[in-house]
Amino acid sequence: MQATALYAVVGAFFFHRRAVAAGVVGVAFGAGVFLGPLVGNGIAGAWGDWRGPFFVFAAAGLVVALLIAIGVSRTMTESVTGTTASTTDYGYVPASPFNRNTLGIGIACAVSGLVFYGFLGLYPTFLREHLGFGAGQAALAVSFSGFGAMMALPAGWLGDRFNQRNLLGLAFLATSATATLTYQYATSAPAQYVLAFLMGAFASGFLFTNCTTAMQRAVRPEHVGRGSGLFMLTYYVAAAFSGLLFARLVDEFGWGGAGLWQLTVLPALGIAGLALVDTSRMVVPRRPAAG
Repeated sequence: MQATALYAVVGAFFFHRRAVAAGVVGVAFGAGVFLGPLVGNGIAGAWGDWRGPFFVFAAAGLVVALLIAIGVSRTMTESVTGTTASTTDYGYVPASPFNRNTLGIGIACAVSGLVFYGFLGLYPTFLREHLGFGAGQAALAVSFSGFGAMMALPAGWLGDRFNQRNLLGLAFLATSATATLTYQYATSAPAQYVLAFLMGAFASGFLFTNCTTAMQRAVRPEHVGRGSGLFMLTYYVAAAFSGLLFARLVDEFGWGGAGLWQLTVLPALGIAGLALVDTSRMVVPRRPAAG
């Protein structure tokens, strides 16, 4: 619910530069993923109780909620289409939010959720049980994936300037290549840190940022909120089953086989979904005037 509302607000208020705006949100998300395991591990160690981080993070959430209530203007959260969208004809975009483009992007979103959360959920277990890393090394590797997710800002900048369908296809290919190295070849801690960063950059920074904004661009401006909802539905419902699927694959094929099928081969289905997308029937970002 929080993420749906947040991306709907960003997509409506920053209408023509929504991918960059979503990238800023992605940077904040990546910073949280980077710092969360390190801070949480420190709090748990200092308190001597695993519950400690949950109390601290819950209190932080209440503080942020209060700051939003006081400091964020309703003119931002109740923006519908941005300041110039209402003067533009969007007849070339399908009238229904349930169309061929949202179907294709929805497939890509579902695959993205399965890939990134399948990786994120069991990656520390893979490092500790299969590669023999310590708890601190595993936490640092996960943090590097969060650092990689902060590449959402340049990913959003590219998404506002280039064909998002092609950009998503390249990101799927890069994710597959990274997963192959992660689960088939790399065994040292430094190599895993680098690959965790790359996985965060491609699977979260590029795929998440451009999937959510591409889904919004696949619907007319008045349906931006519904577009955000469609993204969250396809992405997070798939993500909810990603860990279970990955665990079953580990039981059946081992860590290498699970990484191969869910993180290396599955992205091909995302690329197939993108083949359904007709970018000529999506909202085109307005370019800055020349000169």
